[in-house]
Amino acid sequence: MLAALATPPHLPANEKPIAGETTKDTPASPWNSVVVSKMRTATPFGIVTLTPSRFVRQGAEWRATYSARVWPWAFKSEAGTLVLPATPNQLAQLQSGTTTQFSVRAANQDGAERRATCTVKPSTADHGQLTLKLSVDGWTLKLRGHYQLAVEP
Repeated sequence: MLAALATPPHLPANEKPIAGETTKDTPASPWNSVVVSKMRTATPFGIVTLTPSRFVRQGAEWRATYSARVWPWAFKSEAGTLVLPATPNQLAQLQSGTTTQFSVRAANQDGAERRATCTVKPSTADHGQLTLKLSVDGWTLKLRGHYQLAVEP
């Protein structure tokens, strides 16, 4: 879900990428957003579909909102925020194509915190697969999807 440190393949070698905000703790990255696919899982109480917004880079963190719909129990549905902090070491691991795990801070619209981890498995420098494990009301939801790194103006 996070940026590799090399110039993305879709940019000419002489063109500078648009970099996200950088600090001494986070290296420059040509990607400043991540598109994550809708994810779905079956549970004993129904089907959960999690739809995240585009993750946007803000310093050393990637932030998004989400909508989680539960069928047939609509009253269990919720919305909230996801914050994924990334260390320079984790970004370097992704650049090298290494599967990397991230801790995720999540909270629903009522402020209830959710424990979450995200395992990212790069396929290429700018996309791959991810698994989000999200703990909700004593259940751990295991959601799988795909990600695509992007450059936005």
